[in-house]
Amino acid sequence: LRTLVVEDHVEESPAPEFKNLISSEDVFTHSKEDLLTLSFQKVNKDHPEFQSKYEGIATNLDVAVSTLSLLVTRKTLLTLLDFAMTTFTSPGDGAQQNKPKEIEGAPKDDEVAKPVEQDKIRIKANLKRVAVILNNDGIRLATLSLSSAEVGVFLMGKTLNVSARLGNLSLVDDINQGVDEQSSLRQLVSIQGDELADFRYETFDAESKSYPGYDTSIYLRAGSLKVNFVTEPFRKIMEFGVKFGKMQAIFNAAREAAANQATKVQESTSKMHFDVVVKTPIVAFPRMIITDSPERDLVTAYLGEIYASNKFVPLDDSKDADIANKLSAGVRNIRLTSKFHYPDNKSEELELIDKVDIDFNITQA
Repeated sequence: LRTLVVEDHVEESPAPEFKNLISSEDVFTHSKEDLLTLSFQKVNKDHPEFQSKYEGIATNLDVAVSTLSLLVTRKTLLTLLDFAMTTFTSPGDGAQQNKPKEIEGAPKDDEVAKPVEQDKIRIKANLKRVAVILNNDGIRLATLSLSSAEVGVFLMGKTLNVSARLGNLSLVDDINQGVDEQSSLRQLVSIQGDELADFRYETFDAESKSYPGYDTSIYLRAGSLKVNFVTEPFRKIMEFGVKFGKMQAIFNAAREAAANQATKVQESTSKMHFDVVVKTPIVAFPRMIITDSPERDLVTAYLGEIYASNKFVPLDDSKDADIANKLSAGVRNIRLTSKFHYPDNKSEELELIDKVDIDFNITQA
């Protein structure tokens, strides 16, 4: 697939730069290349190298996406969401409508032979860049860009494994065009470290011998973002976000339509294991003065590291002991520093708060 363009026909006579809601053109280099490259491979299980070369995986799908530019226009997005909810949400009882009918003379569940071992399916997706442009009634507020994303999906029988690695996140102020784009006054948010997030989600088969004692598992390691808190751009972005409060009415309609499904899900409980570590943002407050020096006085808040994990352990040594969920969570290494610059290239850095930890340990039986 070479190009993709979705035009906005909700807004009346939009400016040329706000005409396309979705575009495959790179907003930074304005270059065009193949948007989507897809490779599909199906391997016969009788192939002599099925295990050695193809790792016993019958189906492989590789997808590469080059660039997508998404334009967020409030009126258009709300209109499209309302259209989607009205068109694709059934007003009736979804649980009753979707109930399968029993076929007369069909064998019962216990009469059906167990299926053979199911195929393994592996899907890999690489994303070069996604740019999200905030359009506030014809004024370009900011551009949020994310690149270097890798997503993998592996299915085998009743189990599912989803992994994702994201990196190179930035939020650039598009209003203050008189300042260089790499300036701290326009780089509102940037990633600190090699990766933004390393995410894994797994489901397990309770009937399998390798069942770990829980049904789902979530693993997350997220890098720290650096935020340059420049007052005016953030104020305008927050005002832009407040305008989306009208979405609440649309979400209420979706919530009513999904009520039956939610009730059904709540009837069955499952155990979820999670291991999450998030390096929270580094927030810098630069002093807004006109100066010839690129160095600015600033106060920096290092908001530490958020962690949360749990494990399932028996309450006693008996065979049929109840299982308890032990949760450990908290925030560690909270710091607050200040740095002031003086004549003759002199500076002073002070630690206002250092090494503050908050820990919680909870046991749920």
